[in-house]
This record gives sequence, structure tokens and C-alpha cells, in this order.
Amino acid sequence: MSHTDEAEAQALERAGELAGVLDSVVVPSACLVEWLPERLSFLLARENFSQFLGALRARLDITAGNLARALFEEAMRWSWVDEDVETRRTAFLGEAAQRYRQVDEAVRELGIEPDDYYGPLVEDVLRAAEGAARFPRQIEGQLDWAPDDLRAMLYTQYRLFSQYTHSSILAIASSAQQHDGQLVVGRLPQVARLTVLRNAVSNMAVIVDGCKRGLHVPWGRQPPLHFRVMGYALEVAELVQPFAPATE
Repeated sequence: MSHTDEAEAQALERAGELAGVLDSVVVPSACLVEWLPERLSFLLARENFSQFLGALRARLDITAGNLARALFEEAMRWSWVDEDVETRRTAFLGEAAQRYRQVDEAVRELGIEPDDYYGPLVEDVLRAAEGAARFPRQIEGQLDWAPDDLRAMLYTQYRLFSQYTHSSILAIASSAQQHDGQLVVGRLPQVARLTVLRNAVSNMAVIVDGCKRGLHVPWGRQPPLHFRVMGYALEVAELVQPFAPATE
């Protein structure tokens, strides 16, 4: 096994340990309306992270990249919210309500009942979204908190991950291989896989930090949850950085 393969295996193992930590978190339902952004965002991110790891282990790299992009976007939202938490945290609810209105308007024109597609918590979200803040429409606006060099790096990663989210010939061309006279789907270049893995773990740390107030995780004998998750993020970054320096 090469040094790069060994680093990838170790980083994936640490990411799996992180998934175990996240799975152990009980998301309370008490006082739910007060903490809807934090609790629903955490649930979504935990689900995406779990599926991300499953896809990567199954060698479904483009699917993994797609899920990593979702984690990236959620982390950038929380980074923007962190600049003014009390005012901005409701933007998650405002965005959900806006998407609901768009669907509602479109499907009712077709004679379809939109609520058939939604679960019971949606009503709570819509009620709580009254007067909610709004996210900047463009990703650049969500990065205005960052210094120029960091903002440039984050935006570059955002563009890089776009190829996995959109049906992109660029992404499939990076994983397609010729085998016995056929084109088959193989793996993305290892640097790309390491970049995606490092970003997914680090963005999970940002999301947990943003959601921590609503989770009410007891400290016990362990460090706070967001400290533990950040520890995994730092360890994974240290493992992959020599082989994927663009992740620094």
C-alpha cells in the first residue's frame, strides 16, 4: 500500500469514527420550535454525512461528491449566520418557506395538493418562518465574512464541487475508464477523493458548531461535541494534506 493509499484509508477510518460520534447524539424534541434551525440542520447534515461515507466506501465517488457539496453549502450558511447569530439563524426557516411557496404556487396551478408531499413538521417550519431573515442569494454573499484569500479558496472549492452536483460530463470524464473495449465508471483521481473527504469532515465540524446550542448535548466526561468533531476534522486534514495540498 502506498503512502497516499494508507493516508486515505486512515482518513476514511477517522471519518467513520466521527460518524459513530454523530450517530450517538440524541436530538431532543422538547422546545422544538425554539430550535428548529439547529436541530433540523443537524439531522440533515448527519444524514448526508452518513450517506457520503457509504457512497465513498462503495466507490461511488460522484455521489459522494454530490453529498459533500451539500455539506459545504450548509457549512457556508452557518458561517454566514455566525456573524450575527440571533438575527440570521432564522434564515434557514426563511429559505424553507420560500421554497415551499414556490412549490405551492406551481403545483396548485396543476390542480395538485402540495401538502401531500410534506411531513407534519413543515407546518411548524412555515409558522416559525414568519419575519425570518434571508440568506444572500449568491454564494459570494455568504462568504463576505472571510478574508480575501480564504474567500477565494472557498469559492474555488464551491466551483470544484459543482461538477458533482450538476449532471456534468466533466465529472464523469474524470472517473470514466477504458476497460476491455468498453467505457466504465471508475474512481475519481485520488487527490479529488481526498479533497472531498477532507471537506466533508471539516464542513461537518462547522455545522455541528453552528447547531450545538439547540442540541443540548451534555458534556459528561467527554469534551463538548463540537470540540470532538473539530478534533476529527483536524486529524483528517493532517492526514491528507501532504497528498492533496489544495485542501490546506
